[in-house]
Amino acid sequence: MSKKKKSVKNKTPKKPNTIQKGSAKKATTPAKTNTNVLAGIAVAIAILTFFFYRGSLDNQFVDWDDYPYVIDNNLVRSQHDMSTVARFKNQAMLNKTETSEYTTTIGDIFTKPVSLNYHPLTILTMRWNNNATPDVIHNISARPFIQWNIILHILNSILVLLLIYWFTKGNIWASTVVAAIFAWHPMHVESVAWVSERKDVLYTFFLLLGLLAYTQYLAKFSSKWLAITLGCFILSCLSKAMAVIFPLLLLLMAWWDEKEGTTPIESIQKTIKTHLLTTLPFFAISLFFGVMASKVQAGGNFLGMLQVATDTSVAINDFDTFTLIQRFQFASYGFLHYIGKFFVPTDMAAFHAYPTTDAYEANYLLRFSPLIVLLIFSLVAYSLKFTKIVAAGIGFYFITVMLVLQFVSVGVVITADRYTYIPYIGLALLLVLTIMKYAPTNLHQPIWIGLLLGSFGLGFITTQQIETWQDSETLWTTVIEKHRLPDGSLPQTMEQPLSIRGSYYGKMADHYRIKGNMEKSKVLLDKAFNDFVLAEKMGSQRAEVYEGLGSTYGMRNELDKALVAISKAIELKPENGSAYFNRGVTYSMLSQHQKAIQDYSKSLELSPSTAAMAYTYRGISYLAIGQQQKALSDLGEALKREPNNQVAKKYYNQLTKRSN
Repeated sequence: MSKKKKSVKNKTPKKPNTIQKGSAKKATTPAKTNTNVLAGIAVAIAILTFFFYRGSLDNQFVDWDDYPYVIDNNLVRSQHDMSTVARFKNQAMLNKTETSEYTTTIGDIFTKPVSLNYHPLTILTMRWNNNATPDVIHNISARPFIQWNIILHILNSILVLLLIYWFTKGNIWASTVVAAIFAWHPMHVESVAWVSERKDVLYTFFLLLGLLAYTQYLAKFSSKWLAITLGCFILSCLSKAMAVIFPLLLLLMAWWDEKEGTTPIESIQKTIKTHLLTTLPFFAISLFFGVMASKVQAGGNFLGMLQVATDTSVAINDFDTFTLIQRFQFASYGFLHYIGKFFVPTDMAAFHAYPTTDAYEANYLLRFSPLIVLLIFSLVAYSLKFTKIVAAGIGFYFITVMLVLQFVSVGVVITADRYTYIPYIGLALLLVLTIMKYAPTNLHQPIWIGLLLGSFGLGFITTQQIETWQDSETLWTTVIEKHRLPDGSLPQTMEQPLSIRGSYYGKMADHYRIKGNMEKSKVLLDKAFNDFVLAEKMGSQRAEVYEGLGSTYGMRNELDKALVAISKAIELKPENGSAYFNRGVTYSMLSQHQKAIQDYSKSLELSPSTAAMAYTYRGISYLAIGQQQKALSDLGEALKREPNNQVAKKYYNQLTKRSN
């Protein structure tokens, strides 16, 4: 009996132990293998993405939001940096030695919109990238800003890899293809190589993190993961208001996750019943940030919670600017335009102007685009009888692009390359899901390889597109040349790009003048003058055109013409403090000191960033009319604000010597 018992004891534990060991191996090995493969793919995508974007590290800031976001922004820069900007703008010596602390607090970042946008986390991360680089223009390098844009883009590409891995239920090939398209598509260059688009890569980072957290919630229905999702969503909204579409993506993912056996339409009903309540807090936050964004872009202070910018034009166009039919046409055209550029990324530029009347009449795609879009959505609705694939891909695309389709016209462009940054995930998802379901199985691998090679080819187009963003001259020359008409002339819509390029030439002319390279300075000044004159001939009503024209007239010593042009700039934009300062300088050069003093005083009211120079030149004007005490007071104030102001120091020392 004892022998029998012993044999039972020996046999019984062995069998289950062997089975458990074997089954554990079978269950965990594939998952572990997939994790290792995904990690390897993530590393490869990171390396190749950096390879394609490495050229952007040598790019400069551009005259397209980079000034209000960074160069002229005291929320980002230190007091030393800002005084340098003021000196440079007003043709004084650059100070390369002094340093000081920030003049603004973190609290200021969270209460002050920048360029009619509220995205404090974006500004905070830019503040971390601030630097003092004496040997470059404006005393600050764009390199650390662009470097972190690239890092965020790489992280976003890896998050896309993981998100599509969830959507495709573990298909590594499909996940890799979508991540590669996202990482290397040339339409995304604008979001990465442009310093001011930090908001794009940052809000996308938090949005994708939130979507991945939500996949964990859908798997476990854990309140912890729902809270993490909510936290990521708020951080995304604080990076860019576009994140308000997030709750709709959650419902789309919940619908996609509904188990097999129900029809797509039944899944919609089940999703609303199961998940609508949990997404209500997300919709409430969306409403809050959405209303805030619209109020800020319309120039408001959002119930007194935020400061109001007084030196920026309202971003949202008057609703009467375009008819309701035109708005539908523009929105539909944008919807189709971005789909076309997904497959054929050509004619990329920073500025795609609204069409002129003639161009509008001749563009049949634009005029009939609502009918095409209606047909697409009809096909999507019909597809719900059979599959979720089309609705999932087009749904993801539409949700993420709908707010920038210019139904409510924001800004001055009909389309923008940067608006495709997240939406192309939806189009790429539709592509791979269609292949997975409908392509013959034996062709899957060749198709995946072909798509990866195509994505790799897109990367080389990306490296070329990065060169467009090298500096303001390359950026705006590309825009201007792409809009040139067959007869070689330019449409009226090019007056803004001309004025921006002219402004850049003017700044560079001043830079080389300070460096002592008068020949280079003259060449650039002539280029600036030609751009401003051409913009004026186009009938421009932009104050910047006339202020720039006045400045170039002044540098050419044509003071009467300078006075007329700058006065026109003030008439068009009375709140522009720099125009009053420039007119004050012109009056000083004409020895009309009383008028100069009035303009310097107005400049001090409207433009604190140029206060040191305004006090300096007002002091000199007071001295010219014999009011020495007022001159001494102004020059002393200038030196308090800018201790190494050589012009103020010279006249202040002369006055104090006389007093002694």
